[in-house]
Amino acid sequence: MNLFKINPIIPLAINLADRRRRFILFCGAGVSKDAGIPSSQDIRFDTLGKIYQQEQKKGKFSKKEVEEWCLQNKTLKSMTYSDILDLAYPGMEQKRLYLNSFFEGKQPGETHKAIAKMISTGLIRFIITTNFDNFIEKALDSEGLGDKYSVISTNDQAKNSDTWDKIEVCRIYKIHGDKDQGIIRNSPKELEKLDKYIEKDFQELINRHGVIVLGYAGEDEGAMRCFKKREYHRYSIYWQYCENVNAKVKNMILNQDGVLIQRHKASEFLNELLERIEIIYRTSETETTETIKKGYEQILIRGNPLEIKARIEEERSHYVEKIRSAYESVGQNPDGKHIWDVHIELIEKASRNIILGDQLLRFETSRDWEEFIKIFEEIHSIDKDQNGYGRNELINYLFFSLFLVVGSRALKYERFAEIKRLFSIRKLYRDRMDYILDWNIQASYLKQKNQNEPQRFYVPQMHYLLGLADANKFPIDKDELRKLILEFDLLCFIYTTKNLKVSRWRPGCVYYFKHESPQFLQKIKIDDEYCEKIAGHLFNETKDVLRTSLTKVNDMYESFSSQMEGWPENPFKAILTD
Repeated sequence: MNLFKINPIIPLAINLADRRRRFILFCGAGVSKDAGIPSSQDIRFDTLGKIYQQEQKKGKFSKKEVEEWCLQNKTLKSMTYSDILDLAYPGMEQKRLYLNSFFEGKQPGETHKAIAKMISTGLIRFIITTNFDNFIEKALDSEGLGDKYSVISTNDQAKNSDTWDKIEVCRIYKIHGDKDQGIIRNSPKELEKLDKYIEKDFQELINRHGVIVLGYAGEDEGAMRCFKKREYHRYSIYWQYCENVNAKVKNMILNQDGVLIQRHKASEFLNELLERIEIIYRTSETETTETIKKGYEQILIRGNPLEIKARIEEERSHYVEKIRSAYESVGQNPDGKHIWDVHIELIEKASRNIILGDQLLRFETSRDWEEFIKIFEEIHSIDKDQNGYGRNELINYLFFSLFLVVGSRALKYERFAEIKRLFSIRKLYRDRMDYILDWNIQASYLKQKNQNEPQRFYVPQMHYLLGLADANKFPIDKDELRKLILEFDLLCFIYTTKNLKVSRWRPGCVYYFKHESPQFLQKIKIDDEYCEKIAGHLFNETKDVLRTSLTKVNDMYESFSSQMEGWPENPFKAILTD
């Protein structure tokens, strides 16, 4: 029977894309060889060569001569790799300088950079390597993760460090030692068994995770013993190789239902894997709010400012491009139904940016908030004519909707300094700089849509926005979102009433409060800490001044509401009544 076969990297990409970090990396010498870095065998030969040259007083010699000499000398033959290094370089500093001489002028290779990318994007958190160089660390440093990873290379470190399950971002296990400590395991005797506590962590990690093996020949008895004992029923093992695979590896892979994948370079394998993950990331229809949120959480926990900024720019650019495409597709004179349908599509496509903004607020990253809110100017600037007709209606109402949704999240987390920064955004309009609360939000097609409803609504913009919230079009609990949108809308009115530089915001929320004051107004009245926070961070005044000013805001509202249709509620009345 012919079975349909797929590229074995595809299922690995699918399993990594959810960022649950269920796989670890195991890196052999091939990973560093890509960057032109010598193997431990190369260094061992160089050290033995120096000793041989002096013992035999020879100027030139071959590798074969050195190997035969070593085999004939029983004492030398039985010595460990570290012992051989000690013969030529007995001091720790001498040994360190000698080992470092092999790496001078070398930089992380493509494989190291790809590994660092997998860590920075939250795909994996554990790297186990037989290599003793520090190029993985250098690549992580270049990704801005310098203080986010730890390195275990000795038994004492493994014994005395936090258990592996406590690791948030990354831990590197150097099971054959670290050149910076002058301790390297390389001889067959040294590789027969791993240090007790390093082996314990190694075995637990490969039992509980899938394994991606890169550039490793499988000749080390101690490491291979752990692989053979691995509880493979949990997750698969994917073994990348260049040309040939030894019998031990083949049997182990066969017994564990693993997968052998031939790629000439480890970097080739990883770059293809990352490319396929990116395709999943950009096209998956099954991505849930929780998986998106989890991905952003991992980025913010890692705290790499370059990565965070790049992700914000990437999400913003990707979404704004979708809006531009939709803007062009609707044509110059679209009908209202078509604009509404496109609006819903764009709201649904905004989920990633809404979740990202929510996570930035939750993690209190003010610097990154500055970068995030640039999205509003980019969206509104698509409307070059600055009017409320035709396809520009699409832009105006989309901006209005996202402005209230994102602002409501800042209100939820009591991020009043971030709200102030949001209110402070300005962009050039003709011959003046307009604040964001003055930007055009007119959308005539909503009035037409409202006229066709069995029951007409006083503020169609607010009504239809709340309708989308009730229909779960946003990645936020609908009841919480509805309440906070209304409260943030009222906060916009208060801010513009107190700030004479900005035209007064028309609060559509007042038709929906149902005889009660918003929660944030109640907290201003009774919660001194909350009142002090909003007064200082948003209005640059004391809590007493803010509370007193609400009487004036109420008077302005009474005057303003007299010009509004229907009988809107007065949300200030209850809190101003003792």
